[in-house]
Amino acid sequence: MTEFCFKSLLPKDSAKCITIFDVAGVSVSDLKGDVLKFIKATSKIMQDHYPEKSQVILVINAPMIFTAVWAIMKQFINERTQSKVRILSPGKTFGGMSEFIEAKDIPVKYGGDLVCMNGADIDDGRNWNAQERRFREHIRTQSWYAEGPPPMMLEES
Repeated sequence: MTEFCFKSLLPKDSAKCITIFDVAGVSVSDLKGDVLKFIKATSKIMQDHYPEKSQVILVINAPMIFTAVWAIMKQFINERTQSKVRILSPGKTFGGMSEFIEAKDIPVKYGGDLVCMNGADIDDGRNWNAQERRFREHIRTQSWYAEGPPPMMLEES
């Protein structure tokens, strides 16, 4: 997916991405097994293959314990990538996001002005832009997709 994004959607060398992880409701006990493996693997891929593509990585709605979790997790991440990570408490989520994203593009649930279709918290697909549609089509062509989409891959209505 990352390869598709950088080659097809953001082909310019100067293009940067903003990665957002909403950890509301996540506890330390959730960060084990497959979840920890995923975090390690994706961090390694990003720092090894796309070190200059990341503008910032925002971990939003982070409870205080995430400061301690970050102290442990950052040992798996190189210093340049570490410097791009910002851990934001619930009270600082909007402020941190608005440093990089205009309020009109931040969903209301995070303090911005963006209202998804029908006022839903999650975009139901009816207002996807052309890039989002291309990305979703690409996902559907992948061999692993035949097993069924991950829960976050909503189908168009």
